[in-house]
Amino acid sequence: MKNNLTSSTTSTTAQQALVNKQRMSRTDCFTRLPYEMVEEIAAHLPTSSVLSLRLISPAFTPPFYSQIFWATRFQASRERGFLFKIWQGPRHRDWRALYYLTNSTNLPQSLQNRKRVWDLVEPLGQEISLEWADSSTRLRTEG
Repeated sequence: MKNNLTSSTTSTTAQQALVNKQRMSRTDCFTRLPYEMVEEIAAHLPTSSVLSLRLISPAFTPPFYSQIFWATRFQASRERGFLFKIWQGPRHRDWRALYYLTNSTNLPQSLQNRKRVWDLVEPLGQEISLEWADSSTRLRTEG
């Protein structure tokens, strides 16, 4: 009798999980998007936001296994932008592992200082746009 009760409980739990999954797929608009679009959305969000979205929508789980997603974390305007020289090295690397290796607790003092300076200067770069002035805008000096 105990085995029958266990198997019926297991099948009821499995059925409930299937019903919940079907209900979620109807209400979760992200599951209807192509993977490439979900990955693009994830690329423009902070990692912590994508972690939160992953709890809400199963569509945001696959980017965490994508090297493309993790490589975007090292772009200039992202969390690991202070490691811009990383792009000069070999192109084939494990971006996810590198992301975890470069978290605040693992950084040596020199990289912590670079990150601190980067965090101070990077917002200024967005405000100041340096462009060459054309000849019509140059100041004319007399005598």
